[in-house]
Amino acid sequence: MSANIPKELEGYDFTPDQKKEIEEGAEAGLDISLYAKPEFLAMQMRQIKMGMMEGLDATVYADPAYDWFQMEQLRKGLSYDIDVTPYASPDIPYDKMRQVRKGLHFGIDLSPYLKYNADILREIRRALRYRVDLMPYVERGCDAQELEQVRLAHMSGVDLDPYLDMGLRGVSLEQVREGLRSGVDVSVFARTDYSWRQMQELRLGLEKQLNVSVYANPLFSYQQMREIRLGLEGGIPVETYAMLRYSTTDMRNKRTSLMEEMAKREDKADAGALGAVLMRTPGKEQEDQKKEADFELVFTPDDMEVYLMLRENGAPVTQDEILGALWESKVRKGIQRKEIAAIADGSNPSRNVLVACGQPPKAGEDGWYEFFFRTDINRTPKVLEDGSVDYQNVEWFDTVREGDKLAFYHPAEQGTDGYTVRGEVLPARKGMEKGVLIGYGFEMQSDKRTYISTTDGWVNQYDNHLEVNSKLEVEETTIATGNIVFNGSVHVRGNVGSQTEIHAQGDILVDGFVEAALLESGGNVVVRQGMNGSGTGSIKAAGNVSGRFFESAHVHAGGKIEANYCMNCELESKDIIEITGNLVGGRAYAVKGIVVQNLGNRAAVATYVKVGINDEILEEFKSVAESVNSVSEELVLLQNARTDFEKKYPPEVRSEMEVYAKIKDAIFTKEEQYQEMTDKKAELEQEMKKISAACTLVKGRVYEGVLAEVNGKRWISRFMMNITIRKTLDDKIAVYKN
Repeated sequence: MSANIPKELEGYDFTPDQKKEIEEGAEAGLDISLYAKPEFLAMQMRQIKMGMMEGLDATVYADPAYDWFQMEQLRKGLSYDIDVTPYASPDIPYDKMRQVRKGLHFGIDLSPYLKYNADILREIRRALRYRVDLMPYVERGCDAQELEQVRLAHMSGVDLDPYLDMGLRGVSLEQVREGLRSGVDVSVFARTDYSWRQMQELRLGLEKQLNVSVYANPLFSYQQMREIRLGLEGGIPVETYAMLRYSTTDMRNKRTSLMEEMAKREDKADAGALGAVLMRTPGKEQEDQKKEADFELVFTPDDMEVYLMLRENGAPVTQDEILGALWESKVRKGIQRKEIAAIADGSNPSRNVLVACGQPPKAGEDGWYEFFFRTDINRTPKVLEDGSVDYQNVEWFDTVREGDKLAFYHPAEQGTDGYTVRGEVLPARKGMEKGVLIGYGFEMQSDKRTYISTTDGWVNQYDNHLEVNSKLEVEETTIATGNIVFNGSVHVRGNVGSQTEIHAQGDILVDGFVEAALLESGGNVVVRQGMNGSGTGSIKAAGNVSGRFFESAHVHAGGKIEANYCMNCELESKDIIEITGNLVGGRAYAVKGIVVQNLGNRAAVATYVKVGINDEILEEFKSVAESVNSVSEELVLLQNARTDFEKKYPPEVRSEMEVYAKIKDAIFTKEEQYQEMTDKKAELEQEMKKISAACTLVKGRVYEGVLAEVNGKRWISRFMMNITIRKTLDDKIAVYKN
């Protein structure tokens, strides 16, 4: 035994993994007597050791009655300074412990609900956090999947209650909830004889405003339904294959064939190569076999055009001869009688004349939305002659009132069928339907085409999303008017005074100045005039922040930061910072880059700019990498423990051992966790690789006193003009002339 393990433990039969945990604890100066006991598995020893190394009171869970997963939940609770008493019992399974711990983290006590399983506890916890009462549904026997859908329905403002007693399961209820949220007629698919995948295909079709009655049949598999839905979306005549006798593969082949055929017809510019066919020799019947024909009819391969080709020095032909030849050749449509008459009377001297022409199909017009608010608002501020940006006169939003008509849908039109010269009908592609509008702040009327605003607010539309953000308008905010907390967007027509706060889940638009105030937004923040924060004012936005200027302010944006100039500010952007004028003093950090006209000033005021990977990103990557290593080590411990049990006990004994079953389950869980963490690490590596290309671009002057950092490398400025500061491939910082 290693010298790091006390002699009094030498008589114990520890496994190599147990020895390793004891040795590591001894080397770290821990009181290993707390866990250096044979009754603890190596995984349990590790949890106790980790708690002691984190400075926690590991005696709370240093009990062999706890399995390693239970120990982990108690250790995590202690690490967050949570009172673990409500779940510190070996009788509470670890998965319930986890839910109680997560609830306590947000001040939610789940101990009264411990009689329910962990999945139900999870939904109760999530619901309580957002003040949704699920207990009536729990008491009526809803399972976790059903509770999840009820919770999400309550949070999105739709009523799922009428569908709970229909025998629909959680995944099926999800389709109903999504349909209700989209405003479609869910009665079409809210039936127990549809699987959830069939329901999904019907919902997607309704959201695309398709005629789903073509495939609303439970006997169709969801794969068959998908092929029919995709055909309807493509505007092809699905009736040719929307039949139960066709397999999914048959349907797919027919759908792709039809779509390719229609695409060729629509894109066809020329008839293609001519395929000559000699139809008959005019003249007396008894002379037909004795002399060369005076004309012949030539068909294009697609039967869309017929040309009459006259033989040089041939006898004149009559209309009856041409029409008779066309009839015998089964030409029934598109006959060009004027051209035929011109050939017969000699007014058309050409020897190659189009005498019959088919009609290609004409696709129907696509469906489209007519919007009754401005969709052409250009939120890009105007650049003035002096290079500054006019934030004052930018139109940021269009506003609507409750009850206003927002949009009207014009359905796709049926196309016009074509035909060949032989009378074959060429089906036209119906126009493409657009999906229903989804979002919030509006409702679809019973005609399924008209959309009405349900609130006053700012309207925003993109793709098939429509949003009406509830808007609060005030003249100004001062200490006298008090702070604003609003579940929507806030528009301040005047100024925002010192020592006031605005908290909005939507956007914040201030027409005037902002003083030493706090603005916190779940969207964008626009300060038309600018902000002088006097060192204490701050803006925090999940989206972009823009304004004429920022002075002595703290600005944090999940998106971009844009201004004419910034002085002595703390700027932080998870995107880019773009200053059209001067950036002087303070600190500016942007993950993806900084673009500025002038950096610093003649007085060499200390100015710090930083781009690229920051400590937060590095810490996240480090944490994920450590988790990958930790989970890998734990997986090895579990696999070794399984091997030890398999060596010591025969199968019939192991099958009755609860701890062995836990080890096998834990191996499965850890393998999934390892894969998840490995994937996350790979994603972060890719993101960091992109961020490594960040740079600082200065279009004008860089003065002395500037410290520029790019992905960990620093550069102290000297006076230069029109440069880019970036990191090179050999991990050095470089300055390039633009």
